[in-house]
Amino acid sequence: IKQYTSQNPILTAQIERIEHSLPELVGRENELWKLEELLNNSLVGNGNTLLITGEAGIGKTRLIEELLLSGLSKEAKILKSKCIYESLSPLSAFKKIFMDLFKIYNNDSSEILQNKISNQIKTTVPQYNFAIPLLHNLLVTQSTETKAYTKRIQEIDPTTLTAIFQIDEQISTLSELLLNISEKQPLMIFIDDLHLADSSSLKLFHKLSKLIKKSKLMLIGAYRKEALIKTEEGLTHPLVNTLQRMKRDTLYQIMELKRLNEIDCLTLINNVLKICDNDFGKKVFRETQGNPLFVLETLKYLINKKVLQRKNGNWKFTKNIENIEIPPRVRDVILNRIQFLSEDERDILDCASIIGEEFSSKIIENITSLDRLKLLKKLNKIERKYQLIHSVNEKYMFDHAKIREVLYQGINQELRKEYHGLIAENLENKFQKNESITEIAYHYYSAGNSTKAIPYLIEAAQKARKDWALFETIRYYSQALKLMEDNENWNNKRMETLETLGDLHALIAEHDLANEYYKKVIANTSNIENKDRILRKIRQKKFVDNNGVKIAYYVYGSGKKTIFLLAWTSSTEIWIPQVKHFSQKYKLVTMDLRGTGESDKPQKEYTIDKNVDDLKSIIDDLGDKNITFVGSFIGAKIAVKYVTKYPGRVSQLVLLSFDPRSITAKPGFDTKGFQKEYETALKSPSLCIKQFWEETIPNPKFESMREWGYKSAQRTPAKIFVKTLYNFKKEDVCSLIKQIEIPTLLLYGDMKESVLKGIEKMKNIIPGSKSYIFRNTGPCFINMFAANKFNKILETFINSGELIEQKENRS
Repeated sequence: IKQYTSQNPILTAQIERIEHSLPELVGRENELWKLEELLNNSLVGNGNTLLITGEAGIGKTRLIEELLLSGLSKEAKILKSKCIYESLSPLSAFKKIFMDLFKIYNNDSSEILQNKISNQIKTTVPQYNFAIPLLHNLLVTQSTETKAYTKRIQEIDPTTLTAIFQIDEQISTLSELLLNISEKQPLMIFIDDLHLADSSSLKLFHKLSKLIKKSKLMLIGAYRKEALIKTEEGLTHPLVNTLQRMKRDTLYQIMELKRLNEIDCLTLINNVLKICDNDFGKKVFRETQGNPLFVLETLKYLINKKVLQRKNGNWKFTKNIENIEIPPRVRDVILNRIQFLSEDERDILDCASIIGEEFSSKIIENITSLDRLKLLKKLNKIERKYQLIHSVNEKYMFDHAKIREVLYQGINQELRKEYHGLIAENLENKFQKNESITEIAYHYYSAGNSTKAIPYLIEAAQKARKDWALFETIRYYSQALKLMEDNENWNNKRMETLETLGDLHALIAEHDLANEYYKKVIANTSNIENKDRILRKIRQKKFVDNNGVKIAYYVYGSGKKTIFLLAWTSSTEIWIPQVKHFSQKYKLVTMDLRGTGESDKPQKEYTIDKNVDDLKSIIDDLGDKNITFVGSFIGAKIAVKYVTKYPGRVSQLVLLSFDPRSITAKPGFDTKGFQKEYETALKSPSLCIKQFWEETIPNPKFESMREWGYKSAQRTPAKIFVKTLYNFKKEDVCSLIKQIEIPTLLLYGDMKESVLKGIEKMKNIIPGSKSYIFRNTGPCFINMFAANKFNKILETFINSGELIEQKENRS
């Protein structure tokens, strides 16, 4: 092993820590055998994604360290990173991966960093020269490229979804770069504490897992299962959503580690102490319940208490162990380990625990006013003697998150706040502020300094939103709101934040929560115009009964004109850009088709005719006559059948992505082929759903929207999805278009030539119809990809019956 690490001082240090600090792996023989098999497959070009989960201290990292050593001995390149809660900048989990890949150190200048990246790219994968600025931007946050990138991102309107595509393109580039590098030398990438990763890092992890099956790359992630809980704001943990999408595509294998049994626990103790005392071992097992970290921490406690001492190469008891109390929980064990620190050493670690799981000696120096050489010596002693921390380059990390948590919780609230405030001031004044926005916001928030925290939290939220990290965006805004509540000076900003949170929750389909935020704004503002504007955003939920099947529909705003937005398989979230725009002037209506959302889910009857009947029930319930139908994809088929079956009920028709190819194709339907395809889909509904969204959004550039589609499909039982989809595929409504007698607008994204021919034929069949093609948007969801332009075109058509270009030319 050492011959492979002689040129890598960081890896050499890690190997030494394993050799001198960690005992022989116990109780994981079967797991390690399975991991070795996956590794061997990856090394010959059959890449794998592996997820390791289990409770804190169960040995996830230890097991993977063993596997990494095996990979190292087989000449694989080892790349490791650890996610940190406070570090939420884009792709933060992969930053160290790329730093190690290009042999970059924290003290490298921008010029040295640029040369290292350029030289390795040109030597190994010259076709990725275009990625050099992106990598430089990722690893040096104050580069010229960064400033240009930031300026460009800031000019993007997030509601058009352009920002998310910028991030997607970067993620695609970085993923493909790693794959191409692995062709030169096999790679093992390990991301520890994946539950703390930022949203864009999770997207890159997901993207990489999709691409590695034919590569020499093994991707490994470890996370704590108990950490995947909803936040205090009620949000689903972002890793949960990522795992659901990955599971649907069967992109990973998962291994959940359990606690050691009694025999393995005794073996572990014997391996560490080189003594065999079953009564003592059983007592340790009873108190620790087989958690390896708990076992080791208990032994360390006894050693620090000098109950266990090493004599003549063996550990011996100096006292009767029956009289020694074994701490029942790791918290107690860690507290007892900490008590051996001197007062100065404890002060240093207290300060470090406030900074975060990763910390810099420079901030501790500024806050404690310790002599720098004295501080570094104490940190060195804490690392070597107590093994509570370890150093990597010029930074330090706690050996386990629980150590930091115990230290942090042991500081009283008043002192804790004072520490947070001092750390925030240091980050703000002594370091580069732009690099630390999220950290400064976190520390001022924890200090309870609303005057300072609120602006930084809002800035952090805006930055996160531009990167399309909605989970982090909501967290920052929610924290800012919490600090604003008791301060009248922030009343205007509070109203603005409440409205923004409403918009964000609507965007992720949490409509009830969005309504709550909107109602709080209305209740706390006296401005009539603002009240009316917010009131129009509130989604009014209604139900109609169609022969015993309850159908949900939703109303926004009010007006003489009703715009009915019809889509599948989601309701409001696909139309959020239109709700924001049109609800201020019109009444907007959406619905959940039977089997989706909050509508009933009967066992059968998922045909177009049934959906048309459901739609009629809603139209009757509304009682409106001046209606514009806007139907997208399958919703377009329902709209066509409705307006031809019930003429005179709708005044205008807009069809999005309506497939007219059967107009130009030969008549007839392959019943046998269709039945076989349908039966296959019923056997594997998840595969059918995956293929559906890949066909609907084929361009990899829009992968984020495809993932959104996967998520929206989760609201519909898989078999209902399949039944509905294939009933709609089977029925051709193109023969009905000649019966359309109302003004019609045909809107399409980038389509195949056969579709474009069908559009021209449709225009000739429908009297006075108009069409518009949105370029560079993909074939579907143009109302989201090009929201601003779509809204202008639709509003012009609603008001004048013309295309926007025709109206401008006439003017």
